[in-house]
Amino acid sequence: VCSLDILKRELMSMNEQALEDLLALIKSRNISRAARARNISQPAYSRRLQAIETSHGINLVDRTGRPAAPTPVLLEMAGDIESALTSIKRVSRDLKRGYKENEVLAIAALHSLSSVPLPKAISKIQGLLSGHQIQLRSGNQSACFQRLMTEEVSLMLAYETPVNTLEIPKDLVIKTQVTNDLLVPVCSPQQLEYISNVTPGSDQIQIVTYPENIFLGQQVHQELIAKSAHNFTQKLRAEMTSAIVSSTQVGLGMAWLPLSSIEDELKHGLLKFIDSPCFPIHELTVSMLRLRTKKMEKLASVCNALAVELESTIQGAYKVLERSRAKL
Repeated sequence: VCSLDILKRELMSMNEQALEDLLALIKSRNISRAARARNISQPAYSRRLQAIETSHGINLVDRTGRPAAPTPVLLEMAGDIESALTSIKRVSRDLKRGYKENEVLAIAALHSLSSVPLPKAISKIQGLLSGHQIQLRSGNQSACFQRLMTEEVSLMLAYETPVNTLEIPKDLVIKTQVTNDLLVPVCSPQQLEYISNVTPGSDQIQIVTYPENIFLGQQVHQELIAKSAHNFTQKLRAEMTSAIVSSTQVGLGMAWLPLSSIEDELKHGLLKFIDSPCFPIHELTVSMLRLRTKKMEKLASVCNALAVELESTIQGAYKVLERSRAKL
């Protein structure tokens, strides 16, 4: 018999291989499939499970049926095992790269923020960052938030709207609204006249956009395309803002893109703003999330300075947009 309390206590003394073996059994639900997942023979895998049970004095495998399967208690502990494994891997990774608490600031951010505005803001506070290494991790909203909550990163930058907000555990995370960004309609210079004069409901307009399963894709599809009087044909989808920018520049279609990501393209005329009520602008809030840890308390001044410079960077893009509108 294995109680939850006993298993929770024993998890803290298991090594990475043992935890990986248990997770394989939980996910596969039988020893044969788990052995294949761990890339070892079934007899060898069975012996490793028996060694875990013997070493820790707990029963984890139900051998009354064929094939053998995880016990209900082990299945119930899946989340705790994953957490323990994540912690072990993080410690191992930090030790291998000689991690020192005051040397690395790991930041997770959406691709669109990490590609242009964030590096610009970081470059303006290099004096405060002397002695610190910045590690940027790009991803979609959910991946970035998971990295924050598993402490792979200490800081996260993301977009929100009044309808789509990040629900955070306030006892673990501090959230600050930094500034506002915009999803703006743009196209190549060659397409501007045609798109600006298309009659709503008539011709199809080719669009380059994000997939609907990521945050910016949801905003484009649900708040802009779905409410537009125009007919759109999706020519290309891409998760990376840089791919959408390039595809729009070469004339594959119009796009709604974060203003902060296309400041230079608007300034140099590589993209043109579509100034029409038929193509509205959509407002986004840029939020900064940081863990309530001693390390982040020490880096509070750095985070505050980064927020100030990020706001300044994005507001600079607003000025470029206003100048481009004035030229139309």
